[in-house]
Amino acid sequence: MSALLLILLITAGILEVAEAVHSAPFVKVEIPAGNHVILNKQEAVASAMICSMKCLHNNVFGIGTECSVFSFNETTQTCAMGIFSVLDKSDEENTTIVVWKQKGCDYPPDPENGRFSCIKNIKQEKCFLICNPGYVAQSFRGLYCNQTKWNKPLEEFQCLPTVMAIVGGNYEPKWGEFSLFGPNGQVLIKEGGVTFREHVTEYFSGETVSCGGGWGTPRDCYAYNFATGWRKLQARLKAVRIGSGSAIVQDRYYIIGGITPESILQAEYLQEGDETVTQSGMFTPQLNDLSVHVEHYCCAVRFTDRSFIHILNRSVSEYDIITGVYTKRPELNVPRLFFGCDSFLDEDDEVVFIVAGGNNENATKSAEIFKPSVGHWTMIGNLTYPRLSNAVVTTSDGVFVIGGQTNPSGKVEKLDMKTMTWIDTGLVFSSLHAFKLGATAIPANLLPPWRN
Repeated sequence: MSALLLILLITAGILEVAEAVHSAPFVKVEIPAGNHVILNKQEAVASAMICSMKCLHNNVFGIGTECSVFSFNETTQTCAMGIFSVLDKSDEENTTIVVWKQKGCDYPPDPENGRFSCIKNIKQEKCFLICNPGYVAQSFRGLYCNQTKWNKPLEEFQCLPTVMAIVGGNYEPKWGEFSLFGPNGQVLIKEGGVTFREHVTEYFSGETVSCGGGWGTPRDCYAYNFATGWRKLQARLKAVRIGSGSAIVQDRYYIIGGITPESILQAEYLQEGDETVTQSGMFTPQLNDLSVHVEHYCCAVRFTDRSFIHILNRSVSEYDIITGVYTKRPELNVPRLFFGCDSFLDEDDEVVFIVAGGNNENATKSAEIFKPSVGHWTMIGNLTYPRLSNAVVTTSDGVFVIGGQTNPSGKVEKLDMKTMTWIDTGLVFSSLHAFKLGATAIPANLLPPWRN
């Protein structure tokens, strides 16, 4: 190690001057020997301080394997780097070992109907709540470690059962009107607010948040909760967003694509905890080539813990939110515009992606699914009723298709998970604006008793 690098590390507080392993990011602990999972062992290491620096080097630069725990044997000058297993192995091996463990927060336990996806490195430790399809976060999704303590109470990170919320839509959109739709049917709510159509809607940071649209809100976002009604967010969209797609990945609300040149060029997102501005997302110039149709009406859904897929016409594009890298995924069997999409957990506990409805004869009554383990889109049972500009929403009660310009009866269908066919629920979504709507799943316990 160069003297200059050593001075820089000391100055930054990463290393203290003492020769013993006094490394600011580590704390000395005694653990069951079996809990030290060694991933990398190096010999001829001069000191414990050098061993700690090798551990930090792996984490900072992503070189080699992860290192959150290390030990140093002075006799053999061996540096053993690895991780701390949270599984108690003291019953298997009752010996202990003194190690240096990287400071930080204990990994949070997974809640019912969800899990945490955690990222830990020398710069930051953070976890994101990932709820199973059909369940949503109670309020926040992002959990950040302040050295040894999480920034929010863990009990607030729950995945709640849901009902469907439908906001706005076309014909004669009405001010502030939206519906909740659950197993017992529709609850229509009318309050002064904003007119929406061709917009996106997600449950985000404990509120139903709608952004963009082709009526009076192409660059605005509004949030609704039952205590205070509608309110306009300070954040203003960087591009006019009409016919866009949306997806929540980690603690970001992404808005992707649309029918204007600027919306096609680049995505943007709302960051959880910041309502003042939208952040610029990844560039999406390839969307220009995805459709010969003048209207780029698309759909999007979270794909992995760090990516979403954007679906337009037949093309399916995956975007990594960390690297911004675009990856082409298997195409749909049927080209679609003005359709609905979502994901659900199948009987094998695998997340499956679904599209239904669309703007042509082959699409309007058809549906298809993508199961990652299969690797291609598969046609499933046809819809009972033709759908155009409809929504597909997964709640804790199942997968539903609702609305549509070509479905004047307002009938709502539900997917039979075993047969992959559609069931007429007998329920009706009664509205004059049942297409080009915004629909999402929100916690079922939000509906006050007096609304029923």
